[in-house]
Amino acid sequence: MKRFVLQQLIEWKNREDRKPLILNGARQVGKTWLLHEFAKLEYKKEAYVVCRKNNLARQLFSQDFNVDRILRGLRAMTSVDITPGDTLIILDEIQDIPEALESLKYFKEEVPEYHIAVAGSLYKFKILVFCFGSWFIGMYFCGRNSRGVKAWVWIVILTND
Repeated sequence: MKRFVLQQLIEWKNREDRKPLILNGARQVGKTWLLHEFAKLEYKKEAYVVCRKNNLARQLFSQDFNVDRILRGLRAMTSVDITPGDTLIILDEIQDIPEALESLKYFKEEVPEYHIAVAGSLYKFKILVFCFGSWFIGMYFCGRNSRGVKAWVWIVILTND
């Protein structure tokens, strides 16, 4: 299963029409691990931000949707020189900052050369419909949380503008 999911992520990375990647799933099933592993294997750099209880991230995304400003802020927060194609930007626990989720459409429209993936327990999944109009559940995998309970992770790959 691990190889299958990583292969799907590699295909996403190599797509010319790549859109932001959203991993949605129950808590403690491996979403963050999967993105870290993907970054380690396929990118030179990883810019990782945890959105949960992160006032700096909240301020960064709440101001406006100026992607150049957001990228400068992410560079400062992560101390990573984020460059197109060789850096995976990971926003974890994105459900805590709805504006960060909404900013994904601006990343796609204005700077599609940047690779951005987000993870979270998007219990308010309907927000995707409002932000993007349409989306596609590209794949899923099953994992176990810290208590050994089987849980599903949905990997959502945006398909329409």
